[in-house]
Amino acid sequence: MGTKVADWPQIINDRSNHDFSVLYNQHVGTVRRILARMVTSNDLDDLVQDVFVRVYRFQDSFREEADMKTWIHRICVNTVQDHYRKKRWTGLLSFGTENEPEPVARDNHAEDLQNQNFVEQALHKLSVKERIVVVLFYLEDSTIEEISDALKLPEGTIKSRLHSARIKLQSFMKKEGVDV
Repeated sequence: MGTKVADWPQIINDRSNHDFSVLYNQHVGTVRRILARMVTSNDLDDLVQDVFVRVYRFQDSFREEADMKTWIHRICVNTVQDHYRKKRWTGLLSFGTENEPEPVARDNHAEDLQNQNFVEQALHKLSVKERIVVVLFYLEDSTIEEISDALKLPEGTIKSRLHSARIKLQSFMKKEGVDV
């Protein structure tokens, strides 16, 4: 059952094709990594599922000449933006309840976990727009052009957001006593 990358447009455009699982298996790791850097762990599984529901539901909008990776990144971005939009409204509508931030689990004996938590804390200091660009550029190794295509924004805007994010991250790191 060796489905090739070149077959993906056919898989995604053929609703009766059971090879959709191949597409899922090929991209679930990347989708999970992108989302994990943008949302809390409580929301991660639901949002991964939402992304692939959207991939299936909006498969008619996929253009065969487009890059599958860029298209799925765009769906991830839209899903995260919708998630935060819903969260904001939920927060505004819950009058008497306090929405305390989820405590970050720390294992003082594991340096890797500390570093991961530090990176997550730093990323959450950024706006959602900046965080998306940073995650795609630095953590998913997407090019400026790929990010521009995925977000449907000019390359200059992507570069500007990266620059702004770098400044904020440097400031955060200095406050935390990390040499920049």
